[in-house]
Amino acid sequence: MRKVIFGLIFILSFEIYAAEPIVELSALPSNNELELYEESEGLFALKILEYYRIAVLYEAQLRLIGLQPANPTSIPTLEELTDADARTLRRYYNQADGLRRQVMDAPDAPYHKKIVELREKIEKMNNDNFILQEQIHRQNLELLSANYYRNRYREMIAQIDSLRSELDKMFFDCRQQSWVQMEHIRQAYDNWKNSASILSIGLSGNYLNYNDSRIDANISPGIALVFNPSPIFGMGKILDIWTEYTYQIIEAEKFYQNKRVNMEYKTDYISTGMNLNIPLSEVMKIENFYLGLKGGYGFFWGSCRLPNTELPSKKWQGQTIRMELMATNFSRFHFPIGFFAAYNFNHYSKDLVFPAFGGEINLGRPWTTNFQLGVRFALWQTVSTTIY
Repeated sequence: MRKVIFGLIFILSFEIYAAEPIVELSALPSNNELELYEESEGLFALKILEYYRIAVLYEAQLRLIGLQPANPTSIPTLEELTDADARTLRRYYNQADGLRRQVMDAPDAPYHKKIVELREKIEKMNNDNFILQEQIHRQNLELLSANYYRNRYREMIAQIDSLRSELDKMFFDCRQQSWVQMEHIRQAYDNWKNSASILSIGLSGNYLNYNDSRIDANISPGIALVFNPSPIFGMGKILDIWTEYTYQIIEAEKFYQNKRVNMEYKTDYISTGMNLNIPLSEVMKIENFYLGLKGGYGFFWGSCRLPNTELPSKKWQGQTIRMELMATNFSRFHFPIGFFAAYNFNHYSKDLVFPAFGGEINLGRPWTTNFQLGVRFALWQTVSTTIY
């Protein structure tokens, strides 16, 4: 009878103090799976937190059996949860795996001592033939052990609840920060998309048609400044004022002293005026860029000279009607650039005269047209165009 009781207590003692991991540690994901975790910040953060939770449980198990963890756990930082780096995932896996190995390699010397003490007590009780006292003593030992492990279990549950609370707080802070960043990006994009240019510079190519076979105007460069005061007063892109300079080379032919003389004139045009803008992108519901149609009225002044001759230069002036189609704020670009095409109708208030040998070339007061293609850069925007 004594041998049977001793054997039962010996087996129960090993079951109580067995050094087995409290939870299972899943294997490290393969290289293909790691690529999936790196592409999803949410899955990556959950996997790191899973390894961290298991490491905390192993550390708690080691402390319960009276051992000091060889590599204490470290709480993941927000940067580690969001950087999606496979090296970080491997480090937290190795941390949990090291604690698991320490649990499995835990020595059982302290528990063997307890078993010997129980054996001596049992032998002493058997020698004294106090069977009833032996049973009561065994029951008391089991009760003390159960209370001890019950208290330890409650402490471990409290630690897990505390860890879960910290993890929930970290998830909430991470998600809230992500929302704030997304809102900043959305607000910056909306501001950039709806931004208006207050001051811009434009470069263009111009073709001026004089509607006369005697005059041939080459394609000429032009530069213009456009000032849009509307955003300053909260009126969007309704009104702008332009000032433009165009340099032209004009060729003409004339018979002089029974000879055909080719003349090349140098001309300068300066024009200024005011435009009204119609936002076609809002009417046509275009979202990827801004499209506007402008109609304007202004004045121009011009001068013409025949270099390397003593012929006097000529000056003229008149009114201009301008139609322009422009596009800007393209979603694919993050810098303020726009393109435009314009068609001008010019009416001369003075005779259009070119100096020439043997008499001037007088075109009267005609209507001429000017076609322009150009690009425009914003020097001053209402908001920054940087998406951050």
